[in-house]
Amino acid sequence: MVNYQGSSLNTNGWRLYKAAQYYANSVNGTLYGTSARDYRGSQMFRRLSTSPAQQNATTVVGLKQGAPKLSGSEWQVSFIGWKFIGEQNFDGTVSPQTNNPDDSNLLAYGMLSGDTSAGAEIATRGSAMDGYLALGSENKLLLAEAAVLYPTIFTFSAQAQYEAAVTDSFTFYEIPERANAYLLALNTTAVGWTGAPNKIAAIQYQRFASLANLRQVETYINFLKTGYPNIPVADNAIYPNKPYRLIYPSSEYTGNSNNVPNVSQAQVFTKNQYTPFWNQN
Repeated sequence: MVNYQGSSLNTNGWRLYKAAQYYANSVNGTLYGTSARDYRGSQMFRRLSTSPAQQNATTVVGLKQGAPKLSGSEWQVSFIGWKFIGEQNFDGTVSPQTNNPDDSNLLAYGMLSGDTSAGAEIATRGSAMDGYLALGSENKLLLAEAAVLYPTIFTFSAQAQYEAAVTDSFTFYEIPERANAYLLALNTTAVGWTGAPNKIAAIQYQRFASLANLRQVETYINFLKTGYPNIPVADNAIYPNKPYRLIYPSSEYTGNSNNVPNVSQAQVFTKNQYTPFWNQN
């Protein structure tokens, strides 16, 4: 996801999370072919229309990381949606949420237009959401990975766990009827179970595709471990690769200076003694 901070209305530093272009191209079927079209993307991210009218769940529009600001058109980029703000069925009808009709576009449009009550309603809905320690799809992807890496220990079918994870994810995002067709079509692409260069690549792509809103850090850690999917660095990146670890916040150096290593920015982008142990090779 990309952090987008507006200008005229953002006097308090509030930010809208927008979809990244790489993610949008992946779930839209632009990057890996139309057979990789993934309707979960349109559940997770919402698009605004030019009026308060509800926007149909179609394609995802993303911002290219590090690219110049889109002049006067950021409102067109898909923002974080689903239950965080609202959801809409793919046939254009709306679904009830807490006994209210879905109005995700109305709320976001109102917030961007300076309606503070719309922002308050979004905050109310978001704070009322359930929290998730781990999703069923996430657990099944871990089992699939274990069966691929250690088949003599984990003797169950890795493919069965992988497919069950995808089905669970589609159910979680309330479009279970689309799971089977998606799996069949995805097999013909470079990111499906059959077409991927190896099974870990297929498993990791599902982490990327299914957990974008809920498990960003875990997905990134698995990217560092596996290199999949091959997410490009930002256009304005200083280093040729993504960071291998995070730098501690200044508050940690202030309150716990005796126990915090003084890691430089350059050291974050190379493998060294400060790189997490599981990623030093």
